[in-house]
Amino acid sequence: RDRYRLGHTLVFFRAGALAFLEEKRDDIVLKLVRYMQGEVLKRIRGREYGKRRDQRELIKVCQRQFRKFMGMRDWGWFVIIQKTRPLIGMPNPEEELRQLEEKAKATYGQYKDALDVTAALEGELD
Repeated sequence: RDRYRLGHTLVFFRAGALAFLEEKRDDIVLKLVRYMQGEVLKRIRGREYGKRRDQRELIKVCQRQFRKFMGMRDWGWFVIIQKTRPLIGMPNPEEELRQLEEKAKATYGQYKDALDVTAALEGELD
């Protein structure tokens, strides 16, 4: 109470009280800024660490797969599997051609029926 006086609309500080409050405010702001910087740095470093951790794990997986490949590349069945793997799931051209022909015949059949009906109706009119 001795460091300040309250007026009707203002607060009046004694000499040195305002400087003390500004120092306290600076200390609090500095503490908060340092905390925020630390949190940001933690997140950045955490992402980098996670990325490097994943890369180390993937290197182990790649090396393991390469060792397996080197061990199996001369095995006959493995060679056959490697050669036929790209063919799995490819469409059979003969089957596709047969399906297209059936579809064309069905469509042409409907078209032929429509032509016959049209010719019959024209014959009745004459």
